[in-house]
Amino acid sequence: MDSPEPAPLPLHPLPTHPVSHTGPGAFRAWDIPLMLSSAERSEVDWGHQLHRSAAMGTAIRLRPGAFAEATSWNRAFSRERHLASALSIAMTSRKPPVFARERSCSTGSP
Repeated sequence: MDSPEPAPLPLHPLPTHPVSHTGPGAFRAWDIPLMLSSAERSEVDWGHQLHRSAAMGTAIRLRPGAFAEATSWNRAFSRERHLASALSIAMTSRKPPVFARERSCSTGSP
C-alpha cells in the first residue's frame, strides 16, 4: 500500500538582504544609514562633516571611521544595532575581523 505524499511546504518569499550600498561610503543596514569617514567622496571634508554631525547629535560614532544616523539608530532594535555595529567593524578594520558567537545573536539559537 502506497503511503500518501507529504503536504507541500508553504512558500514564503525570500527576505531581501538587510545591507545595501547606497553611495560612496554610505550603506543602509537594517534601516540604519551608516557612513564611513574614509570613503572616496567628492566632498573634501567628508570626515569633518561626520565628526561635526556626531558633535551636534545627528550622527552616532560607532567606531573610528564609522557613523550611524542618530534617529534611525535610536529607533532600531538592539539586535539591529548590534549587527550594524558588527558590520561597521568589518568595514573599517584593516585586517578581516574574527567574530565569535555572532550566530547566537543573529539567529536566536545557542
